[in-house]
Amino acid sequence: MSGDSRIRVLPDQLVDMIAAGEVVERPASIVKELVENALDAGATRVEVSVWRGGIEEISISDDGCGMTPDELKVALLRHATSKIHELTDLEDIHTFGFRGEALPSIASVSRMTVLSRTREMELGHGVAPDRETGRRELAEAMTPGTRITIANLFHNVPARLKFLKSEATEASHVQDVVVDMALAQPAVHFRLIQDGRVQLDFLPQPDRLRRAEDVLARRVRTGLYAWEETGPEGARLALVMSAPEVHLAEASGVYLFVNHRPVRDRLLLSAVTGAYGGLLPRGRYPVLVLHLELPPAMVDVNVHPQKTQVRFRSERLVAGFVRSTMQKALSAAPWVAGKGLRTYQLKSTPASQTALEPGGRPAESGGRPASGGTTLPVKAAITQALARNRKGGSGPASAQVRSSSPGKISAPPPPAVSGTPPVRPKASSGARSRIESLFAGAPAPEATPVPELVEGAINKKATLPAEGVRYLGCHDGLYLLFSLAGALIVMDMHAASERVRYNEILANLRGSRRLCQGLLLPLTVEVGRSSDWEPWLAELALLGFDLDLFGERQLVIRGVPASLGTRPVEPLLAELFEGFSAGRGADEGLQVHERMAATMACHSALRKHDPITPPMALTLFHQIRTLPSGGHCPHGRPVSMEITTTELESGFLRR
Repeated sequence: MSGDSRIRVLPDQLVDMIAAGEVVERPASIVKELVENALDAGATRVEVSVWRGGIEEISISDDGCGMTPDELKVALLRHATSKIHELTDLEDIHTFGFRGEALPSIASVSRMTVLSRTREMELGHGVAPDRETGRRELAEAMTPGTRITIANLFHNVPARLKFLKSEATEASHVQDVVVDMALAQPAVHFRLIQDGRVQLDFLPQPDRLRRAEDVLARRVRTGLYAWEETGPEGARLALVMSAPEVHLAEASGVYLFVNHRPVRDRLLLSAVTGAYGGLLPRGRYPVLVLHLELPPAMVDVNVHPQKTQVRFRSERLVAGFVRSTMQKALSAAPWVAGKGLRTYQLKSTPASQTALEPGGRPAESGGRPASGGTTLPVKAAITQALARNRKGGSGPASAQVRSSSPGKISAPPPPAVSGTPPVRPKASSGARSRIESLFAGAPAPEATPVPELVEGAINKKATLPAEGVRYLGCHDGLYLLFSLAGALIVMDMHAASERVRYNEILANLRGSRRLCQGLLLPLTVEVGRSSDWEPWLAELALLGFDLDLFGERQLVIRGVPASLGTRPVEPLLAELFEGFSAGRGADEGLQVHERMAATMACHSALRKHDPITPPMALTLFHQIRTLPSGGHCPHGRPVSMEITTTELESGFLRR
């Protein structure tokens, strides 16, 4: 660095290279900028070709309106654009680009060749780099449109090359850009060629659902569901959602678009996870395409150099509209609303079909659905399906806390493990009454209206099971087997009863009905600091607890929720307090009452090896089929799965 500290105007070449540092992060950044320019030019076909992940060469061809030779000369100057003309245009942006920095910034760190032809021109005209004169003019035969070739990226800034990843990683980022743009523009034909091989080929589609089915064919194999709704102030939301059974450990499957622009936005992502709530296991994300359209004045797209972030004029309005619309869409979806049990694919999926590139994106080829795999033996297929549905779902762990932790209940040490399997004791009369209360047919008090995803507990008026269903028995003390309409239905007893309990408890909370059963003798428990519990006494009272603080480290329990039955109260209180103090729900998107109800439901639901009679099993089956969101427990695990007779016959080679 020069020791001269005098202020001076920077040379144009250095200014362009500084701007390139903001615009050109990696080859995918160039692809994004040039594809956006092609779309702004009205292109209906865009072809992207890259070599060595774009490090060696990038070529973008389109059939847009093209540029005249005079327009091309101006386009290579900094801040030259046809998309805005005055200051007020920044509040009414309908195009992807508007800064006029892309071409000069890219040209400053690469060897860029541009050829373009309008429909009135006979030949395409362009410019290419020249070592002696800097640039030389070209004239070639070509179809109307523009072709831009980028070679030797960062040839004059070798330090930037060190920050690039492997060729495969850079290629996967290019794929991400093409996938994003294809989802944003379903009517445009996108084609990606990597190292001479066609990697993606998305033909024009009439709507967003068809394009999503095309793009996500390898990631989502259970069908997609579309929903559109108009909101306040001209807002419009279009959704394409997969079933909650398809979920990922990261948000790479959540595609967010604002005014056709792919964005990364925490507000929208939080609204999405909040709407799904308990339909997904904690820490998991859905596969979803969200298109939000707003009047340009309601969104500022000029807040990030690469235009991947936006700012909303009214964040509360946008978040509320997105969340409420998604809740409405989810409550109406067939795989959530209980309109039919899910049928799961029991076919093998070769690793090559489901391989993901770095970052979690699918390694797609050709943009077309993959062919079905070979059929597995039925025993292995059922095992695979069960494992797939349970993967990633885990209920809240039992709270085991130390007495030194503030506000925490001291949990008893785990029992010693012996070499002899434990003998399961017979259920006591109290336990039987608690279990049977799950299936009581008496009408419940009227519940106050609640959001659609949690409305009401169960339809108590219809207590007969579905016509034609037969209860076959219980496997491994947990899985209930039913026969209905030519299908074998396997139901997780704990998850099903947990969903029933959850809806009942939440309806009581919403209706401010406190169902408490008093204890014959008060129970005293040790806590870290009793004062830490004081802010939550009112919430615990809503659940049905009758608690008093006693001294500095004790709670006196005089009553517990009626739904708890004979279950121990200490682990439940510990988990509830942990949820209060840790502020759980921000990640899950659950409100405090929903969070409390989910914890209560888990502790009061049926557990493995609890006794259950055929009438109880049939009633539970009916309750689940009539519940809103009855396909999942409050923690996102599936409640049941269905194996059709056709699948069974195929597995046993009868077809």
